[in-house]
Amino acid sequence: MSSRKPGYLFGILLLAVLCSSPQLFFVSLIVQNGRYDQFMPALLLQEWGRVQRDEDSFGDFWQDRFVQFGYHGQINGVVPWTLNLIDPRTRVATSLTGETVGGAQVLVFGSRLWVIGTNSAVELVDGTFQPSSMVHPNLYPEVQQRFLWDGEPVFLRSSTPGFTIFTFNGKAWKRSYDLVLPDTVLIDGIPINFKKASRAVCINDGDRLHLFLDVEGRMLHREGLQLRVFPGPATANGSPVESPVSALYAENTPADVAGWSVVNKSPMVGRSLSLSYQEFPNHVGLLVDGKPAAIVVDADDASAVVGHLFRFDNGHWSEFATQTFPFGTAIVRAAICQDHQTSFVLATTSTGLLHLYEVDAKGIKFIPGTQTVQFRNFMAAHALVWAVTIRVMTLLLGGAYGLGATVLMWFYTRPDYGFGSQQVRLAGIVRRAIARLIDFGLIGLSTVALIWWLTRDMDWLSLIEALNLQVSHPTVESAIRIICTLILWLVLCEGLTVVAQARWGLTVGKWCCGLRVFQTSLRPCGIYRSLVREVVLWIDACGLLCWTPGIASIALTDRRQRLGDIIGDTIVVIKSTMKQPQFRNDESEKSGQTAGVDQREPPEVAETPND
Repeated sequence: MSSRKPGYLFGILLLAVLCSSPQLFFVSLIVQNGRYDQFMPALLLQEWGRVQRDEDSFGDFWQDRFVQFGYHGQINGVVPWTLNLIDPRTRVATSLTGETVGGAQVLVFGSRLWVIGTNSAVELVDGTFQPSSMVHPNLYPEVQQRFLWDGEPVFLRSSTPGFTIFTFNGKAWKRSYDLVLPDTVLIDGIPINFKKASRAVCINDGDRLHLFLDVEGRMLHREGLQLRVFPGPATANGSPVESPVSALYAENTPADVAGWSVVNKSPMVGRSLSLSYQEFPNHVGLLVDGKPAAIVVDADDASAVVGHLFRFDNGHWSEFATQTFPFGTAIVRAAICQDHQTSFVLATTSTGLLHLYEVDAKGIKFIPGTQTVQFRNFMAAHALVWAVTIRVMTLLLGGAYGLGATVLMWFYTRPDYGFGSQQVRLAGIVRRAIARLIDFGLIGLSTVALIWWLTRDMDWLSLIEALNLQVSHPTVESAIRIICTLILWLVLCEGLTVVAQARWGLTVGKWCCGLRVFQTSLRPCGIYRSLVREVVLWIDACGLLCWTPGIASIALTDRRQRLGDIIGDTIVVIKSTMKQPQFRNDESEKSGQTAGVDQREPPEVAETPND
């Protein structure tokens, strides 16, 4: 029986507040957008060659090492940052630190590297950072569209006439040159419409430049750039400023486009993605064995992404290797070593899984152990950490509240309960909690074992990619069958629990702990009441996030009932205390009614401390 003494009531409520507040606080942080980052410890991910899922699809590559850059917050307007230079073969990192005013962004142009803030910038020279006048471009350039021209940083962007070159004059970026492309021209006997070029890549090769164009599934190459000066203001008489004639003007003859060559004779189809990516890049320009090379990607089938490796030798392009990239590959980029003998190819799937390949004169090969899972803004990792944190808190704080309530109940209440001639002892919180944990543990372990058995051959990465790309894949069908099987299994487990409580008043956990569930009249529980107990359990436990409602209800009710017991009119008793027959026969019931005695009223029990 519960006590009505103020000290007891105050103690139960105080424990409820103390043990529930931390859980409510952390749950409130989850629902507040952007607030949990400051409470979440940094995740220790192996992020060499980190992938950013935006236009700058891959981390920069500088002096044969991948660049990983990160910063956290501001201190009086100053942003401290860390720059990691990571060897792709050994994964050994060299860390450099610094700070800039305002935001911070790393940019690599050829062999030069800058960290640019809002009002300041530094350049990495001989292992140390030197002040620089570099500023961030208004239009952020992709990795392979940044290069050096006469030792100075420039970048290339798509524009209305074709492509535009932006140069840095020491103070600001400006549009300096146009690369105007001709109409359809025969090159190597193939009609090429330069107006449909979708992407351009420039690569530094010492004092030379290599330009690659992606035109309708074909890749074109030429050495050097032929440009015209970007149109300036008109002269005094209104006529435009004269500009040098470019070999790429539309009005030039086909002979004027000499120097262009077609890498792949047959067009290869890329795949458009309904993601943050605009289009699958069909080509990757690189240098191998000191000569131009290229990988042309064929992704006409969602399940097959094949890279065809070409190299330029004796004035001709020839294919000498192929590489099947992982299912879901969305972006392919290249990183070129300083000696121009070796390059690295990075293939990233739609979910950010990175694969690294080394390309040399012998061909292309995968570098094992280089997969890196990338979580944008760490959202998925945060969700996992939060889920584990909440579960641990639920057990610890719920256990603390249960123990505290048990101590108070031992001092202030008695567990005796009677109905008619029956006298039993009501189960305490600790026993009931252990019994419930045993039941949950058995169901959980059996479910985990079933999941392991059903998914032992599952290709998880392909499943994630298929779901992310929203394409059909055998793993999706397998996952649907597995989910249906698990649902049926959980329904079966819950059904057996309901039936066992209804018929015998027990579950495996209650049997281990010597407990039984009955109606308040000490009759069998029944299907209806057993089902009500299990359904309302989710309210008692707040969806297994907080056990306070159930524990408080047990401590504050005369029959030690949680909410499910109150609604179902049931109690949980200690089986060993049931020394009388469970049910009276019909004759005794009739005689009790004849005598006018109300047998349904339990006897009064004094509220004295336990012995």
